[in-house]
Amino acid sequence: MRLVRLFGVVCGVCWAAVTLVGQTGASNGEWRTYGGDLGHTRYAPLDQINAANFDKLQVAWRFPSSML
Repeated sequence: MRLVRLFGVVCGVCWAAVTLVGQTGASNGEWRTYGGDLGHTRYAPLDQINAANFDKLQVAWRFPSSML
């Protein structure tokens, strides 16, 4: 029973470490690889958009997802 409990704790610690690393994303907002980083997280922690300029955002491009 101790081995099962130890295995659960080890798995939990590993999962938490991977989750924290997974949220780092592309550094400085630069996607140097496809998907943003080598983990393909597609995440960039940009701070350029905030409450003061949110209402000024515009659509820059669209990708048609269906051919009708």
